[in-house]
Amino acid sequence: MIIVSSAPESEQIAANEIYKINPSAKFIKRISHGVCLYDVNIDTFFKSAQIKPPIFIRHIMPVDLVLKLPDYAENSPQLLSPPLNGHSGFNFNTSFSPVFERLTSLPFSVQTRIFCRNSALLTPLLVNNDISEFLENSGNILDVKNPQQIISVIITDTDIYAGLSSPEFNMSKWSGGAPMYSKTEPFISRAEFKLTEAMEVFGVSFKKESSALDLGAAPGGWSKILINAGLKVTSVDPAILSEALAGKVTHVKATAQQFFRNISERECKFDVITNDMKIDYNEAIDILFEAEKFLSGKGIIITTFKLPEKNQQKTAYKAVEILAGKYDVKGARRLFHNRSEVCVVLNKKQ
Repeated sequence: MIIVSSAPESEQIAANEIYKINPSAKFIKRISHGVCLYDVNIDTFFKSAQIKPPIFIRHIMPVDLVLKLPDYAENSPQLLSPPLNGHSGFNFNTSFSPVFERLTSLPFSVQTRIFCRNSALLTPLLVNNDISEFLENSGNILDVKNPQQIISVIITDTDIYAGLSSPEFNMSKWSGGAPMYSKTEPFISRAEFKLTEAMEVFGVSFKKESSALDLGAAPGGWSKILINAGLKVTSVDPAILSEALAGKVTHVKATAQQFFRNISERECKFDVITNDMKIDYNEAIDILFEAEKFLSGKGIIITTFKLPEKNQQKTAYKAVEILAGKYDVKGARRLFHNRSEVCVVLNKKQ
């Protein structure tokens, strides 16, 4: 079994993707909005998902163990009592042994989500700390930031689900595929989190001093992330940029279309092109087709596509299909920090 997470409004689309990856999959239950349990063959599902990567699913958790909470509570009287002395009240030693026994020597982390009506006192942090402390005392290495294996735990009013997997299987190293980043000053906009997440999810890194073109840059959140990565940034937008970027970027006050008309593709090449404009996806595709002329030989594009209220799945897959005719598609995903949009990463065809 697996537990699949998506944006709540994309739950049905995520289900469609599950059945596309594994037609024999069976829906079992909804744990919470956007969090659903399915019966699948885990190994077969994972292999198929590599061939048909989903766009709207943002996290997959294998279920290696299911404990019924009432039965578990009888053997652990502290379970339903208020947590004491910074502990969750769970006894993980024997109950989680089917999961713990599969651990290797690689660094691990524990990720807990709680979907209980009366969970004010029981927190994910308490559960994470209890499991981590037990495993560290057993000689395992904890690495919360860059784990190589993840113990995922979900607690509901009636059940405890647990599983062990790699970040690659989970599609994210964050609990539920929901990264939480701290603001870095000067904070310009929440769009900063979007680009940071895209770079992390798709494994994108930049060479310092590379050239970057940020289309529709205002107010400048993406330009800031590119600058912090050591790139030389040209920010294109007729609107005003944040004062925090003054003297740090080349600001061209023009639309993307105007910019491309006024420069020479022979004289101007960029290693990185980004686009987060709030425009129709057809218009965005036209701009990205034009942008290909100005992308260096091993260049990369990170772009978002705004989705319509209806037919979001069809629109997203159609956009990716069209772009695949012009670029090598590195990946496409509705990220946690995306709203009604999908992030796509493209490489120039070699």
